[in-house]
Amino acid sequence: MFISLMRQFGLIFSISDSNDVYIAPQYLAEECPDNEKLDMFRRGIDMQHSFTLRFLSILPSNIFLRFISKHGSKSQSKLFWKYEIYFFEEDMRVWASYNMASNTIRVYIQGGDKTIASNIFNTIKNIVGSNDFQIILEGEQPILWSELVRNRNKLKPLLIAKYRHLLQQSELDMKNNGSGRTGYDVVPNLKKTKKQKVFISYSKEDDILRGKLVKFLKQLKRSGNVETWYDREMIAGTVWDDKIKSELHSADIVLCLVSSDFLATDYIMDEELPIMLEREEKGLTKVIPVILRPCAWQDTMLAKFQALLGKDKPLTLYDNQDVAFMEIYNGLKKVIEST
Repeated sequence: MFISLMRQFGLIFSISDSNDVYIAPQYLAEECPDNEKLDMFRRGIDMQHSFTLRFLSILPSNIFLRFISKHGSKSQSKLFWKYEIYFFEEDMRVWASYNMASNTIRVYIQGGDKTIASNIFNTIKNIVGSNDFQIILEGEQPILWSELVRNRNKLKPLLIAKYRHLLQQSELDMKNNGSGRTGYDVVPNLKKTKKQKVFISYSKEDDILRGKLVKFLKQLKRSGNVETWYDREMIAGTVWDDKIKSELHSADIVLCLVSSDFLATDYIMDEELPIMLEREEKGLTKVIPVILRPCAWQDTMLAKFQALLGKDKPLTLYDNQDVAFMEIYNGLKKVIEST
Protein backbone atom coordinates (compact mmCIF):
# COMPACT_ATOMS: atom_id res chain seq x y z
CA MET A 1 0.00 0.00 0.00
CA PHE A 2 2.76 2.44 0.94
CA ILE A 3 4.77 1.60 -2.19
CA SER A 4 1.65 1.99 -4.33
CA LEU A 5 0.97 5.47 -2.95
CA MET A 6 4.57 6.58 -3.48
CA ARG A 7 4.43 5.41 -7.11
CA GLN A 8 1.08 7.13 -7.60
CA PHE A 9 2.50 10.47 -6.46
CA GLY A 10 5.66 10.11 -8.56
CA LEU A 11 7.97 9.76 -5.57
CA ILE A 12 9.49 6.49 -6.76
CA PHE A 13 9.61 4.31 -9.87
CA SER A 14 10.77 0.79 -10.67
CA ILE A 15 13.68 0.26 -13.02
CA SER A 16 13.07 -1.56 -16.29
CA ASP A 17 14.57 -4.95 -15.37
CA SER A 18 12.98 -5.31 -11.93
CA ASN A 19 9.73 -4.64 -10.13
CA ASP A 20 11.35 -5.11 -6.75
CA VAL A 21 13.93 -2.31 -6.97
CA TYR A 22 12.71 1.27 -6.77
CA ILE A 23 14.43 4.59 -7.33
CA ALA A 24 13.54 7.88 -5.64
CA PRO A 25 14.29 10.69 -8.15
CA GLN A 26 15.11 13.22 -5.43
CA TYR A 27 18.19 11.18 -4.55
CA LEU A 28 19.54 10.94 -8.09
CA ALA A 29 23.03 12.18 -8.94
CA GLU A 30 23.55 15.80 -9.97
CA GLU A 31 25.50 14.81 -13.12
CA CYS A 32 25.51 12.03 -15.71
CA PRO A 33 26.47 8.74 -14.02
CA ASP A 34 27.82 7.05 -17.18
CA ASN A 35 29.16 9.16 -20.05
CA GLU A 36 30.06 6.08 -22.10
CA LYS A 37 26.45 4.88 -22.12
CA LEU A 38 25.31 8.40 -22.94
CA ASP A 39 27.61 8.54 -25.99
CA MET A 40 26.27 5.19 -27.17
CA PHE A 41 22.67 6.35 -26.76
CA ARG A 42 23.27 9.48 -28.84
CA ARG A 43 25.62 8.03 -31.46
CA GLY A 44 24.32 8.08 -35.04
CA ILE A 45 20.79 9.04 -34.03
CA ASP A 46 18.85 11.95 -35.52
CA MET A 47 17.71 13.61 -32.29
CA GLN A 48 15.57 16.61 -33.25
CA HIS A 49 14.49 19.46 -31.02
CA SER A 50 10.74 18.96 -30.50
CA PHE A 51 9.89 21.79 -28.12
CA THR A 52 11.10 23.88 -25.21
CA LEU A 53 8.86 25.04 -22.38
CA ARG A 54 9.86 28.26 -20.61
CA PHE A 55 7.99 28.77 -17.35
CA LEU A 56 7.03 32.28 -16.26
CA SER A 57 7.12 31.46 -12.56
CA ILE A 58 9.76 29.44 -10.74
CA LEU A 59 9.22 25.76 -11.40
CA PRO A 60 9.12 23.67 -8.20
CA SER A 61 12.11 21.33 -8.08
CA ASN A 62 9.92 18.22 -7.90
CA ILE A 63 8.19 18.84 -11.26
CA PHE A 64 10.96 17.44 -13.44
CA LEU A 65 11.64 14.71 -10.88
CA ARG A 66 8.02 13.59 -11.29
CA PHE A 67 8.57 13.50 -15.05
CA ILE A 68 11.62 11.30 -14.49
CA SER A 69 9.51 9.08 -12.23
CA LYS A 70 6.93 8.77 -15.00
CA HIS A 71 9.44 7.69 -17.66
CA GLY A 72 12.38 6.32 -15.69
CA SER A 73 11.33 2.69 -16.13
CA LYS A 74 11.64 3.19 -19.92
CA SER A 75 15.31 4.12 -19.64
CA GLN A 76 16.86 0.77 -20.50
CA SER A 77 20.39 2.00 -19.80
CA LYS A 78 19.32 3.83 -16.63
CA LEU A 79 20.41 7.10 -18.17
CA PHE A 80 18.80 9.59 -15.81
CA TRP A 81 19.93 12.06 -13.22
CA LYS A 82 18.30 15.03 -11.52
CA TYR A 83 18.18 17.28 -14.56
CA GLU A 84 18.13 14.93 -17.58
CA ILE A 85 16.65 11.64 -18.73
CA TYR A 86 17.15 9.51 -21.84
CA PHE A 87 14.53 6.86 -22.56
CA PHE A 88 12.59 5.01 -25.25
CA GLU A 89 9.03 5.83 -26.21
CA GLU A 90 7.46 3.56 -28.86
CA ASP A 91 10.96 2.45 -29.90
CA MET A 92 12.02 6.06 -30.46
CA ARG A 93 14.74 7.68 -28.37
CA VAL A 94 13.82 10.69 -26.25
CA TRP A 95 16.00 13.16 -24.39
CA ALA A 96 14.47 15.59 -21.88
CA SER A 97 16.35 18.07 -19.70
CA TYR A 98 15.59 20.76 -17.14
CA ASN A 99 17.67 23.94 -16.89
CA MET A 100 17.14 25.66 -13.55
CA ALA A 101 18.90 28.88 -14.60
CA SER A 102 16.60 29.51 -17.59
CA ASN A 103 13.58 27.77 -15.99
CA THR A 104 13.09 25.64 -19.10
CA ILE A 105 12.40 22.03 -20.04
CA ARG A 106 13.77 20.95 -23.44
CA VAL A 107 12.69 17.81 -25.30
CA TYR A 108 14.47 16.10 -28.21
CA ILE A 109 12.96 13.10 -30.03
CA GLN A 110 14.43 10.71 -32.55
CA GLY A 111 13.21 11.73 -35.99
CA GLY A 112 11.08 14.49 -34.47
CA ASP A 113 8.06 12.18 -34.08
CA LYS A 114 5.03 14.46 -33.47
CA THR A 115 2.81 11.86 -31.81
CA ILE A 116 5.43 11.17 -29.19
CA ALA A 117 6.04 14.92 -28.81
CA SER A 118 2.32 15.44 -28.14
CA ASN A 119 2.24 12.70 -25.50
CA ILE A 120 5.30 14.01 -23.70
CA PHE A 121 4.12 17.62 -23.90
CA ASN A 122 0.79 16.73 -22.29
CA THR A 123 2.51 14.64 -19.62
CA ILE A 124 4.59 17.67 -18.62
CA LYS A 125 1.59 20.01 -18.83
CA ASN A 126 -0.48 17.74 -16.59
CA ILE A 127 2.33 17.45 -14.03
CA VAL A 128 2.78 21.24 -13.98
CA GLY A 129 -0.99 21.77 -13.74
CA SER A 130 -0.88 25.17 -15.43
CA ASN A 131 -0.81 26.81 -18.87
CA ASP A 132 1.42 29.60 -17.56
CA PHE A 133 4.40 28.92 -19.81
CA GLN A 134 5.85 29.82 -23.18
CA ILE A 135 6.38 27.16 -25.82
CA ILE A 136 9.25 27.39 -28.28
CA LEU A 137 9.40 25.27 -31.45
CA GLU A 138 12.52 25.07 -33.59
CA GLY A 139 12.90 28.28 -35.61
CA GLU A 140 9.90 29.95 -33.93
CA GLN A 141 9.62 32.79 -31.42
CA PRO A 142 8.31 31.98 -27.92
CA ILE A 143 4.53 32.06 -27.61
CA LEU A 144 2.43 31.94 -24.44
CA TRP A 145 0.61 28.60 -24.43
CA SER A 146 -2.57 29.91 -22.78
CA GLU A 147 -2.71 32.65 -25.42
CA LEU A 148 -2.28 30.13 -28.24
CA VAL A 149 -5.10 27.95 -26.91
CA ARG A 150 -7.40 30.90 -26.33
CA ASN A 151 -6.85 32.59 -29.70
CA ARG A 152 -6.39 29.60 -32.01
CA ASN A 153 -9.58 30.41 -33.96
CA LYS A 154 -8.22 33.87 -34.76
CA LEU A 155 -4.62 33.02 -35.59
CA LYS A 156 -3.34 32.39 -39.09
CA PRO A 157 -3.72 28.76 -40.28
CA LEU A 158 -0.02 28.46 -41.13
CA LEU A 159 0.90 29.35 -37.53
CA ILE A 160 -1.69 27.01 -36.00
CA ALA A 161 -0.52 24.15 -38.24
CA LYS A 162 2.89 24.22 -36.54
CA TYR A 163 1.29 23.60 -33.14
CA ARG A 164 -1.60 21.37 -34.23
CA HIS A 165 -0.10 18.15 -32.83
CA LEU A 166 0.25 19.81 -29.41
CA LEU A 167 -3.15 21.51 -29.46
CA GLN A 168 -5.16 18.36 -30.13
CA GLN A 169 -5.14 17.13 -26.54
CA SER A 170 -6.11 20.59 -25.28
CA GLU A 171 -9.11 20.46 -27.62
CA LEU A 172 -10.14 17.10 -26.16
CA ASP A 173 -9.77 18.44 -22.63
CA MET A 174 -12.08 21.34 -23.46
CA LYS A 175 -14.62 19.05 -25.17
CA ASN A 176 -14.76 16.92 -22.03
CA ASN A 177 -15.21 19.79 -19.61
CA GLY A 178 -18.90 18.97 -19.13
CA SER A 179 -20.22 21.98 -21.01
CA GLY A 180 -21.58 19.94 -23.91
CA ARG A 181 -19.82 22.27 -26.38
CA THR A 182 -16.91 21.66 -28.67
CA GLY A 183 -13.44 22.79 -27.68
CA TYR A 184 -13.60 25.74 -30.04
CA ASP A 185 -16.95 26.90 -28.65
CA VAL A 186 -15.39 27.33 -25.21
CA VAL A 187 -12.77 29.83 -26.38
CA PRO A 188 -14.95 32.99 -26.42
CA ASN A 189 -16.01 32.45 -22.79
CA LEU A 190 -12.41 32.14 -21.68
CA LYS A 191 -11.61 35.36 -23.53
CA LYS A 192 -14.11 37.37 -21.51
CA THR A 193 -12.44 36.57 -18.21
CA LYS A 194 -8.92 37.55 -19.22
CA LYS A 195 -7.49 40.98 -18.65
CA GLN A 196 -5.91 42.62 -21.65
CA LYS A 197 -2.21 43.07 -20.99
CA VAL A 198 -0.96 46.43 -22.27
CA PHE A 199 2.79 46.88 -22.77
CA ILE A 200 3.91 50.53 -22.91
CA SER A 201 6.97 51.17 -25.08
CA TYR A 202 8.49 54.61 -24.69
CA SER A 203 11.69 56.65 -24.56
CA LYS A 204 13.09 57.69 -21.20
CA GLU A 205 12.91 61.27 -22.47
CA ASP A 206 9.11 60.95 -22.51
CA ASP A 207 8.78 59.50 -19.03
CA ILE A 208 6.70 62.42 -17.74
CA LEU A 209 4.11 61.94 -20.49
CA ARG A 210 4.18 58.18 -19.90
CA GLY A 211 3.44 58.80 -16.22
CA LYS A 212 0.44 61.01 -17.04
CA LEU A 213 -0.90 58.40 -19.45
CA VAL A 214 -0.66 55.66 -16.82
CA LYS A 215 -2.75 57.82 -14.46
CA PHE A 216 -5.47 58.17 -17.10
CA LEU A 217 -5.46 54.40 -17.68
CA LYS A 218 -5.95 53.76 -13.97
CA GLN A 219 -9.72 53.56 -14.35
CA LEU A 220 -9.40 50.81 -16.96
CA LYS A 221 -7.19 48.91 -14.52
CA ARG A 222 -9.74 49.36 -11.70
CA SER A 223 -12.48 47.95 -13.94
CA GLY A 224 -10.47 44.74 -14.23
CA ASN A 225 -10.21 44.98 -18.02
CA VAL A 226 -6.56 45.96 -18.26
CA GLU A 227 -3.19 45.45 -16.69
CA THR A 228 -0.33 47.67 -17.84
CA TRP A 229 3.40 47.03 -17.84
CA TYR A 230 6.39 49.28 -18.53
CA ASP A 231 10.05 49.08 -17.59
CA ARG A 232 9.71 51.09 -14.36
CA GLU A 233 7.89 48.10 -12.86
CA MET A 234 11.03 45.96 -12.89
CA ILE A 235 12.42 45.18 -9.47
CA ALA A 236 16.09 45.37 -8.51
CA GLY A 237 18.16 42.44 -9.71
CA THR A 238 15.95 41.67 -12.73
CA VAL A 239 17.72 40.83 -16.00
CA TRP A 240 16.10 43.74 -17.80
CA ASP A 241 16.53 42.56 -21.40
CA ASP A 242 14.98 39.15 -20.66
CA LYS A 243 12.14 40.70 -18.66
CA ILE A 244 11.22 43.29 -21.30
CA LYS A 245 11.15 40.68 -24.06
CA SER A 246 9.17 38.28 -21.91
CA GLU A 247 6.55 40.96 -21.22
CA LEU A 248 6.41 41.85 -24.93
CA HIS A 249 5.86 38.22 -25.85
CA SER A 250 2.86 38.02 -23.52
CA ALA A 251 1.28 41.40 -24.35
CA ASP A 252 -2.18 41.62 -25.93
CA ILE A 253 -1.71 45.29 -26.83
CA VAL A 254 1.45 47.37 -27.30
CA LEU A 255 1.16 51.14 -26.93
CA CYS A 256 4.08 52.87 -28.67
CA LEU A 257 4.55 56.39 -27.30
CA VAL A 258 6.14 57.80 -30.44
CA SER A 259 8.47 60.80 -30.54
CA SER A 260 11.82 61.66 -32.10
CA ASP A 261 13.46 60.20 -28.97
CA PHE A 262 11.44 57.00 -29.34
CA LEU A 263 12.60 56.62 -32.94
CA ALA A 264 16.21 57.40 -31.96
CA THR A 265 16.31 54.73 -29.23
CA ASP A 266 18.24 51.79 -30.69
CA TYR A 267 16.89 49.26 -28.21
CA ILE A 268 13.29 50.09 -29.12
CA MET A 269 13.85 50.02 -32.88
CA ASP A 270 16.25 47.05 -32.98
CA GLU A 271 14.94 44.83 -30.17
CA GLU A 272 11.36 45.73 -29.23
CA LEU A 273 9.90 46.69 -32.61
CA PRO A 274 10.77 43.41 -34.42
CA ILE A 275 9.01 41.43 -31.67
CA MET A 276 5.94 43.66 -31.87
CA LEU A 277 5.75 43.36 -35.66
CA GLU A 278 6.20 39.61 -35.69
CA ARG A 279 3.51 39.05 -33.06
CA GLU A 280 1.16 41.46 -34.82
CA GLU A 281 1.71 39.62 -38.10
CA LYS A 282 0.71 36.36 -36.39
CA GLY A 283 -2.38 37.96 -34.85
CA LEU A 284 -1.06 37.66 -31.31
CA THR A 285 -0.99 41.35 -30.40
CA LYS A 286 -2.26 44.74 -31.48
CA VAL A 287 0.24 47.55 -32.04
CA ILE A 288 -1.10 51.06 -31.41
CA PRO A 289 1.11 54.12 -31.95
CA VAL A 290 0.36 57.14 -29.77
CA ILE A 291 2.02 60.17 -31.34
CA LEU A 292 3.44 62.34 -28.57
CA ARG A 293 5.47 64.86 -30.52
CA PRO A 294 5.95 65.73 -34.21
CA CYS A 295 8.45 63.29 -35.73
CA ALA A 296 9.11 61.20 -38.85
CA TRP A 297 7.18 58.17 -37.61
CA GLN A 298 5.37 57.78 -40.96
CA ASP A 299 8.71 56.81 -42.52
CA THR A 300 8.93 53.78 -40.22
CA MET A 301 7.17 50.40 -40.00
CA LEU A 302 4.72 51.97 -37.53
CA ALA A 303 3.12 53.94 -40.36
CA LYS A 304 0.88 50.99 -41.31
CA PHE A 305 -0.92 51.09 -37.95
CA GLN A 306 -3.82 53.33 -37.08
CA ALA A 307 -2.52 55.81 -34.51
CA LEU A 308 -4.46 57.21 -31.59
CA LEU A 309 -4.93 61.01 -31.69
CA GLY A 310 -4.92 60.80 -35.48
CA LYS A 311 -1.96 61.38 -37.77
CA ASP A 312 -2.02 65.17 -37.84
CA LYS A 313 -2.13 66.25 -34.22
CA PRO A 314 0.41 64.85 -31.76
CA LEU A 315 -0.34 65.04 -28.06
CA THR A 316 1.94 67.97 -27.30
CA LEU A 317 0.13 70.15 -29.86
CA TYR A 318 -3.10 70.03 -27.85
CA ASP A 319 -3.86 73.20 -25.91
CA ASN A 320 -5.26 71.00 -23.15
CA GLN A 321 -3.35 67.74 -22.90
CA ASP A 322 -6.05 66.21 -20.70
CA VAL A 323 -8.28 66.20 -23.78
CA ALA A 324 -5.62 64.25 -25.66
CA PHE A 325 -5.20 61.75 -22.82
CA MET A 326 -8.97 61.20 -22.74
CA GLU A 327 -8.91 60.49 -26.49
CA ILE A 328 -6.23 57.87 -25.86
CA TYR A 329 -8.27 56.43 -22.98
CA ASN A 330 -11.45 56.18 -25.06
CA GLY A 331 -9.60 54.81 -28.08
CA LEU A 332 -7.93 52.09 -26.04
CA LYS A 333 -11.21 51.28 -24.33
CA LYS A 334 -12.85 50.68 -27.74
CA VAL A 335 -10.02 48.38 -28.79
CA ILE A 336 -10.36 46.35 -25.59
CA GLU A 337 -14.13 46.07 -25.89
CA SER A 338 -13.83 44.89 -29.51
CA THR A 339 -11.45 42.01 -28.72
